Amino acid sequence: MSGGLSFYMSMAAHQDAGVARTKAVDAKTQSTNTALELRTLRSQFFRTQLACEALWSLVQERLELTDEELRDRMAQLDLEDGVADGRRKHPPQSCPRCQRTFGRHWMQCLYCGEPVQGDAFA
Repeated sequence: MSGGLSFYMSMAAHQDAGVARTKAVDAKTQSTNTALELRTLRSQFFRTQLACEALWSLVQERLELTDEELRDRMAQLDLEDGVADGRRKHPPQSCPRCQRTFGRHWMQCLYCGEPVQGDAFA
């Protein structure tokens, strides 16, 4: 009996080791995917930052606006949601047909399919 029990315990340990290896491989894959996504996001961020700087320099040159005016407008927009936290939250929009609410970044109602005017910056 003890030989059979020992065999089953050995099999269980072997299965546990296999599960642990599978989890380790999954974790490594997830880590690799996350690192790739981070590199992509960094690249997109730096490109967006460059575009913003280019646009601001054009606006300054053509409209003679100042950095102070830009900072004031940024603070004003930041406070529109009631919180000075360096970002802007957009409240959900309501569908004109079914009156249900959903995020402003959608171009049609998620519930009835009605086309809506999405927010360009949501």
